[in-house]
Amino acid sequence: MADFAGLPNVQLWYSGDRDSGPPPCDPGVRTAWMIGPGEPPGSVPASADLAFRVRRSGPLKRANGVLVCPYEQAVPRSCQPITCERGRICFDRPSRPPARP
Repeated sequence: MADFAGLPNVQLWYSGDRDSGPPPCDPGVRTAWMIGPGEPPGSVPASADLAFRVRRSGPLKRANGVLVCPYEQAVPRSCQPITCERGRICFDRPSRPPARP
């Protein structure tokens, strides 16, 4: 999978949640974590790269230090609405450097 993730035209993400648990940690593959209903923000593993929320109960920019998708933050904004096309975090954000042994 790491070979595939290393291709210049590929943005590969693994996903995890309370039920599936954390995905494998492969170099060049980022991790998205789903915060389920009633889960505290601290349940997000610090190793995740981005968090998504099933239900937005109030503003939340970071969960356990992990950026919450701007669309999912529920933060009032006076500028244009946040969309995937405008945010581009999932497409342009560089991958984490590989873990050192």
